[in-house]
Amino acid sequence: MHAAGIGEGVDPLLEGATAVRRSSDVTSSANRPTVDEHMASLRITKPLLAPRKITIVDDVVTIGRTLMACALRLRQAYPGTALQGFALARSVTYTHLQTAQDIVRPLVDIYHLTPETGWITHGPPH
Repeated sequence: MHAAGIGEGVDPLLEGATAVRRSSDVTSSANRPTVDEHMASLRITKPLLAPRKITIVDDVVTIGRTLMACALRLRQAYPGTALQGFALARSVTYTHLQTAQDIVRPLVDIYHLTPETGWITHGPPH
């Protein structure tokens, strides 16, 4: 992305410190790894200076737990930094998407974590 002129640079700010259960091996969303499980598996690899803005890059967002865990972990390390996420595609399982074009169609959306339940809500996209 940086080579294509998107962003000021690339810094690996997070790394997986421990393994998390694979979501693809689970049939029910209730049994997928939680945001807390993902957060516990992540470690910050801190640069010398806090960035102005961070874009978290993911391949596919299904429920959003991994993306949310990354955002929360980065928020702890960089409380004044603007955070946003980018994903190549999103899952059709929890949305009204019906075609391949819908899955990769660009959209802007805001995801919210409900701490009491661990569920993530979003939308409506715009």
